[in-house]
Amino acid sequence: MSNEERFEKLEAELASARRLIRRLMFGAGIFLGICVLLVTVSTITGIAHGQAKEKVIRAEEIRADRFIVDDSQGRQVAMFGMNQDSPALLFGREGSVPRLALLSNGPALYLADGEGVRRIVLTIAGERPSLSLFNRNNMDLVDLALSGDRPCLTLTDDKGNVLWKTP
Repeated sequence: MSNEERFEKLEAELASARRLIRRLMFGAGIFLGICVLLVTVSTITGIAHGQAKEKVIRAEEIRADRFIVDDSQGRQVAMFGMNQDSPALLFGREGSVPRLALLSNGPALYLADGEGVRRIVLTIAGERPSLSLFNRNNMDLVDLALSGDRPCLTLTDDKGNVLWKTP
């Protein structure tokens, strides 16, 4: 395979990575909107407690520090509110690490495994969107990012050594 063919193949892979990041960011935005809508509706109507209220409260404006969703046993399973002076949407049991966190400072979307260890992070730092995959030891093994208009892919081992990297 000539260098020209390798370069064309690499360009195609990088274009595919760029499309994937855009789709993930779009999907995360839609997911956030749906989650906020569901949390708001379930909190106002009492569906989170399995109770249908006879009276629906309507208001032009609602101000609160946070909205909390409880399960049928009264345990907190989600929270939409302030987290370190920034709005956040967190899913998970109270007192445990959230399984899913959407934070506006950054912004960032964190997905954790059953033990609360973050495994996938989608973030934007300045003008640099990135998707990172972590192992159980919280080591960043795969990082897919856009630097300017150029995609960048970095693969590392569990000791932090770079195995492969594009520009």
